Amino acid sequence: MPITVHTTNQAPSGAGPYSQAVRAGDFLFLSGIGALDVDSHAIQGDTAGDSIRHGHWQDYATADLIRVLAAAFIDMQLLSYGT
Repeated sequence: MPITVHTTNQAPSGAGPYSQAVRAGDFLFLSGIGALDVDSHAIQGDTAGDSIRHGHWQDYATADLIRVLAAAFIDMQLLSYGT
């Protein structure tokens, strides 16, 4: 099974020795991404509420995950969501 590492400079890099995303066959594994600024790694917002709202439908972490998915060539229309 081929294993491919996917990264982007459009989302914060990990603080530890792990990749933003790893594809193994038909599976894509994503690392957790907090509400961090891409360049400074500063936490976004003064409160937890601020860090999940920034004037768009996405929170900071979701926006970063979408950038990592795009780097892994994932078509967002093909994703399934669950609760």
